[in-house]
Amino acid sequence: MAFATPLALALLLLSLPLAVMYLLRPRPDRVVVSSNFLWRNISQDLEANAPWQKLRRNIFLLLQLLILTLLVLAMARPMWKTNAYINGDVVLILDTSTSMAARDVNPHRLQAAISRIEALAKSLPEGSSAALVTAGPQPSVVVGPTTDTGEIIRAARNTSLAYGENNLGDAFLLAKSIASRMRNPTIVLFTDGAYNAQSLPDMPYPVRIERVAGDGSNSGIVAMATRHSSSGVQLWISIANYGPQRTVDVSILVDGDLYDSRKIALPSDRSMGIEINDVPVGKVIEARLSPGDDLPEDDRAWTLRDPLPPMKVLLYGRESPFLQRALSLYPNVDLYKSSSKEVPAGYDLYVFNGSLPDKLPLTGNLVLMGTPGKELFGVAGQLDSLQITAQEDHPLLRYVDLTTVSIASARRMLLPDWMTPLAYSGDVPVMAVGDNAGRRVLALAFSPEDSDMPLQVSFPILVSNILDYMRPANLSNLNQSLPQGAVVPLGQDERSVRAPDGELYPVSTGVFADTYQPGVYEVLDKEGNVLRRFVVNAGSRVESNIGANASLEPIGDSAATSEQRVSANTRVRWRPLAFIALAVLFLEWALYVSRHMPRRRRIA
Repeated sequence: MAFATPLALALLLLSLPLAVMYLLRPRPDRVVVSSNFLWRNISQDLEANAPWQKLRRNIFLLLQLLILTLLVLAMARPMWKTNAYINGDVVLILDTSTSMAARDVNPHRLQAAISRIEALAKSLPEGSSAALVTAGPQPSVVVGPTTDTGEIIRAARNTSLAYGENNLGDAFLLAKSIASRMRNPTIVLFTDGAYNAQSLPDMPYPVRIERVAGDGSNSGIVAMATRHSSSGVQLWISIANYGPQRTVDVSILVDGDLYDSRKIALPSDRSMGIEINDVPVGKVIEARLSPGDDLPEDDRAWTLRDPLPPMKVLLYGRESPFLQRALSLYPNVDLYKSSSKEVPAGYDLYVFNGSLPDKLPLTGNLVLMGTPGKELFGVAGQLDSLQITAQEDHPLLRYVDLTTVSIASARRMLLPDWMTPLAYSGDVPVMAVGDNAGRRVLALAFSPEDSDMPLQVSFPILVSNILDYMRPANLSNLNQSLPQGAVVPLGQDERSVRAPDGELYPVSTGVFADTYQPGVYEVLDKEGNVLRRFVVNAGSRVESNIGANASLEPIGDSAATSEQRVSANTRVRWRPLAFIALAVLFLEWALYVSRHMPRRRRIA
């Protein structure tokens, strides 16, 4: 330990005159008495030490010396060096996603991260400012730049889980904006590691990553959906196991009553799909896993399915028995065929196989399979020897494996910015989707007949996914499943939303964003009648994989983990000494008053 102003220690010499004041003999008043026998000891002391008196134990002298010492030390401003990594201002980013609820640390990851934030805030250099940003599905600035570390600590303690997947990209943009107004800023991310560094913005400031996670394992329901088939309603459940092999019990409840139960052996670090047939229509369907694990939030999932309104579909172009049969098997689809140069208007979905009409329809969603792009996208030659890689987590490719499909020939598509590739052959897209002029467009670089896709077991599933995804909004299933934190648009007559816990949320803005509780939500009109429902589920392949990132990817060129970038920090603490001195002074006053307070005589 050292002192910022060591010359102030010279004031300790004032303790000498303070002690001398207690050694001086007080001058007595002369009084004539008949005998000095009773005062013999006092008179001997005065004769031996005059003009000084013997220094006796005195509580007031000790207290005054202590007060003087504390005040002098406070004026000298003691300081010491600590191993820290913040030498200026700091922006703290706290991950509040679903995986931060994992119980592999006590009590859970979020609380452990909050404890680290408290420790960091207390260790900041004198005069440093800090800000706190939460990184849930919708990042927000909880506390702007402030030198009050107590405010940061209180805000961190009041932070709760937002659930859903974290949106670190927007959180870092907020942190970048705040850091631009700071002095020598550092950005510190408290997370369990569920992020993709390539998707984050470039950061011109040092970034430190504090990993908050144990070695837990988890299995959860990462996808759940129903689809109509010729035999009724089928329930699809995808269960992912992120850990060693284990056996779980899967229970299916319909309107709260047990409908099906089965025991499933989950292989290590693998996913498994379950299909359950003849599920009742128009009911709340819930799936549960037991026993529990380190992340119980994804052990339950819900889905709803009411009968869908009919959808008019027009199949145009190349003859395809397989495609025609797959489309006709889907319930509530009115299928029509056409091969004329002009297609009639008024259809909800147009499926073009191999060729296009002279003029595309102005309304309705479009599916283009092995066709020219016309005004939608470009085509530049053919592709041979295709090896497919796909974005399997997209709703269009759910339960569909395109990597096993053999394709004889395909068109080389040149996509516009508004289309998102879903599958590639090398770096060339072979499947893409996007919204254009208010309608959805799906493009495949090949026709089903130019591949063995119609012979694949997943071909009917792909067609079902396409019909679900391309269904117009006015015909969509109102009981859709949404991720946590999703924003739900509401109609003019939809006045309130009842959450799964029963709380009623009035809505006046036309949107509802408090979708953080997993479960079934009900949309009500002004009379309280249920107009529609939707469900929110917690499980996802990103958040359920709680042990995926034991080693974190660096963010930016200057990133560091918790074992790196440790430097010496100087800390000065004088206020505690001053407060202690003030407390001792108050104690001395209290003792003095208690000893010199006149005592009342007791009258017998």
